[in-house]
Amino acid sequence: MFRVFLEVILPVLAIASLGGIVGQRVGLPVKPLSALVFNVFSPALIFHNLSTINLAAGTAFRLVAVVLAVFIVLTVASLVLSKALHHDRQTTAAITLCAAVANSGNMGLPMAQLAFGDEGFRFALVTFVVTSLLTFSAGIVIASMAGHASIRRSLAAPIKVPALWAAAAGLAVHLSGWTLPKSVDSVASTLGAASIPLMLVVLGLQVISSTDRRLVGSDMTIAVVLRLIGGPVVAWGATALIGMDGVPQRTLILIAGMPTAVMASVIAMGYDAKPALVSRVVVSSTLASIASLTVLLSLLT
Repeated sequence: MFRVFLEVILPVLAIASLGGIVGQRVGLPVKPLSALVFNVFSPALIFHNLSTINLAAGTAFRLVAVVLAVFIVLTVASLVLSKALHHDRQTTAAITLCAAVANSGNMGLPMAQLAFGDEGFRFALVTFVVTSLLTFSAGIVIASMAGHASIRRSLAAPIKVPALWAAAAGLAVHLSGWTLPKSVDSVASTLGAASIPLMLVVLGLQVISSTDRRLVGSDMTIAVVLRLIGGPVVAWGATALIGMDGVPQRTLILIAGMPTAVMASVIAMGYDAKPALVSRVVVSSTLASIASLTVLLSLLT
């Protein structure tokens, strides 16, 4: 377990902490850097890797099925628990959003690469694309349960996500067998290579700059437990059910155990789904994941 912490968890923690601390000291604003990662670096990473990915259609289909299963089961479990605890609509939306939306990008991609190499990274990239689609479609529908969103706004959200257009373009290039011009490939690969460390710097800045440090409360605990423990349990069951094993299974279980994504807080703020609660869950689940992911990886490796 200690070896797993040193070889996988600590490098991710060190880069995120260093980037966050130095960034805060020099006054690096997190919002424009996050926007660059979201609009430029992350789409380049997705486009370059999907355009050259070597992944069987059957494997890709099963990866998507497991990601959907985890999202749906955690969403339903959150709704059932909230109903049993007589939560109001805003609290229900917040807890459900926190449980369903995993940080498969900032943390998931680098951790999968460190734990399972390039093969694990390729599988994690597919889950990242699917998770992004779910976050900006079903995730916004969940947030709209708070009662402050229009149907038109919810349905239009996914088409505004650059990563999804990059994924479509990358898959089109891959399926067509077209070879990218060297200049285009060089630009995409260079930007993509920079995205992983930048994702970690953004994560560090987002956690350190969080203004709400209250890490208590039963609602928060429910969301954190569902995200960090419920996710891997559901992923393990789903992969076992469809007969998936090896690196694909381990990667899916690892990604399912990621903390709540910062994007959940952004969505909650836009739809008034108790953003303060969601922000606390993002910070607390990220901190708690240092221990939970160490244990999880020890079981997987």
